[in-house]
Amino acid sequence: RLLPSDWPAARSLRGEPVRNFELHGINRRTGEQWVAIYSSTPLYDVNGALESVVITIQDITERKRTELTLLTYRLSEHSNECQRQLLSLAERQKGSFVTVTRGVDEMLVVCSRSLIDLVESAFASQRQIARVDNLTALTLRLNPETLKTPGVYHSVLKKLAWNKISLVTMICTFTELTVLLEHSQTSAAYSVLSQMVTH
Repeated sequence: RLLPSDWPAARSLRGEPVRNFELHGINRRTGEQWVAIYSSTPLYDVNGALESVVITIQDITERKRTELTLLTYRLSEHSNECQRQLLSLAERQKGSFVTVTRGVDEMLVVCSRSLIDLVESAFASQRQIARVDNLTALTLRLNPETLKTPGVYHSVLKKLAWNKISLVTMICTFTELTVLLEHSQTSAAYSVLSQMVTH
């Protein structure tokens, strides 16, 4: 619980600039959760005395709902059971995203923020070796004939690299190529991929 003295405005009234203070709350009328970023700056008069405080508030609730988290676990004899348990639990969470990829020595889970607790519960006995938060997914739908076309994935990755866009990982199905990247690079990546689709 946040004390009144810890609010950005109160801190700036004491002369402290506050940047990108993330605050989570609940709408008492609807019960829905919300997330906002607060910034506040103290303003001084010509004599150096504190005169007022400027506050900016950005609602990022929708952005937080679409953010993904990547978790990597060391593969073990119990990994398959953990995967089954997770998918069974996640099935009840409508509108959420989850995918599990099994490698040679690792198991990769990518999920919506709302499913993180379920993932950590299902994989509680497993050794986590990596976690990356605040990711966004962009998906390209491919023509089934792409299977016979050399260099399709290469052309996508090369175009993103030319524009200095780094990928965290990729998820591929027969007709879908999904790239995961940091939220800050979403707009640039979307622009690049949109140009590729229109051309």
